[in-house]
Amino acid sequence: MNNAEYWDALYRKEKNDSIRIDSWLTHYDSLLAERKGNALDLGCGRGNDTAILLEKDFVVTAADFSKEALDTIHTRFPKAMTAFVDLNNPLSFPTDSFQVIIADLSLHYFSQQKTMDILREISRILVENGLLLARVNSIHDVNYGAGQGREIEPRYYEKDGRKKRFFSKEDIEFFFGPYGKLQYQEETMTRYGEEKAVFELSLVHRK
Repeated sequence: MNNAEYWDALYRKEKNDSIRIDSWLTHYDSLLAERKGNALDLGCGRGNDTAILLEKDFVVTAADFSKEALDTIHTRFPKAMTAFVDLNNPLSFPTDSFQVIIADLSLHYFSQQKTMDILREISRILVENGLLLARVNSIHDVNYGAGQGREIEPRYYEKDGRKKRFFSKEDIEFFFGPYGKLQYQEETMTRYGEEKAVFELSLVHRK
């Protein structure tokens, strides 16, 4: 089963479940309130963050490479636009398209080079002084595979055919720091009934 099939199967199983919205974006209400216009939910899943962006009156594009996820968005959030996006490829959006980009648990599946490529693309489509909000796996995320499986490169593992990256503080600085004013902290959230350790970050973009 490839990655797209894995996520399609998961979202198909959850298709009729209620949206589970956690409170993480409320930490950034003041930063979001300073911005209006277009917002991208990059790796939207079933639309947890899309729902909040719509409530805040952004013009929302929900993007994912799972067609099941995009079908759910289309049904539940008809005001949101949808876009099929495979982060292994350059993003199709024009330069300076978005005032806000949310990347919630969608940026930790890639090699170092590909992660750098993705962040360059995010920088290209995010306006000057735009806002990136993201959560990524922490190196302490032992319930979800940190330190487990075959290590392909530092802190990037393959287990059961799936690849995941786990970020240290140094990694957060290395990958995200060049693109603007960065703030981050390690947090614990609940994911599928288990505790999950993540880095939560905000980046005010500088070209």
